Amino acid sequence: MKFNEKLTLLRKERGMNMTEFANLLGTSKQVIARYERGENTPKITTVAHFADVLGVSLQYLINEDCNDRNGNI
Repeated sequence: MKFNEKLTLLRKERGMNMTEFANLLGTSKQVIARYERGENTPKITTVAHFADVLGVSLQYLINEDCNDRNGNI
């Protein structure tokens, strides 16, 4: 699963709309929308911040082959 798909999945699992999710992650709805559509890719430092806030590993978010939220492949 790609980063944008994982981000969308995590948002929906939390029952949040894009605005609420963006506020949680410290960004804007427009930025989240671009990430979820796969139009933009965040810097690794941004993804690391997202992982911390969402309680998943950085490995889970960046590795398409990783389906374990703790980062185990």
